Amino acid sequence: LDKYIGDALMAVFGVPLHRDDHAESACRAALEIQKKLDSFYLDLNHREKPYFETRIGINTGNVIVGNLGTHSRSDYTAIGDPVNIASRLEGMNKIFGTKIIISESTYYAAKNNLLARELDLVTAKGTTVPIRIFELIDIDSDVSALKKKAVSLFGEGLSYYRERKWDDAKECFRQVQAIEQGDKPSGIYIERCEKYSAEKPPENWDGVFRFYTK
Repeated sequence: LDKYIGDALMAVFGVPLHRDDHAESACRAALEIQKKLDSFYLDLNHREKPYFETRIGINTGNVIVGNLGTHSRSDYTAIGDPVNIASRLEGMNKIFGTKIIISESTYYAAKNNLLARELDLVTAKGTTVPIRIFELIDIDSDVSALKKKAVSLFGEGLSYYRERKWDDAKECFRQVQAIEQGDKPSGIYIERCEKYSAEKPPENWDGVFRFYTK
């Protein structure tokens, strides 16, 4: 645990002692947090207490780590672009209606035992290089066959979307919503497909969604 930032916290994995599974450990911790919160809020709901969403962003990359600051005040922390991107990913959950978003680098480092679906190709505020972002769903072995089918259909719809096959893409996303009631990412893509069906995107359209806010 690195620090508390208002109502948020920052955690780093793999330092100060290296561990090969740092990306997977971060993902497993995020999943466990959400499961504990689901259980906690289930009890609170019976007592009519307020419910608060907890969103998590995870990124993997090379950062500067150590005691940073001055002789009078220093903190052991991590700094660098990967840290900033993790913060941006956390905020993107609000757009997609998700709880855990991981970067492409985290996905490829941890995908063997986890299930995630690609959400989008984006540029975060303050960046120009697009990155693929993924929704972390659960430990692969704990996911039902029906849930995996929904993930597969979403990926198929995303492929059609990038090929500008709007009707085929919409059909896939509607099938996802038939399995996962109220799936917001599918709803977002249905709206985008309807928009592009009516107003064709430019020839140089690259499918990148650009975030201009945190």
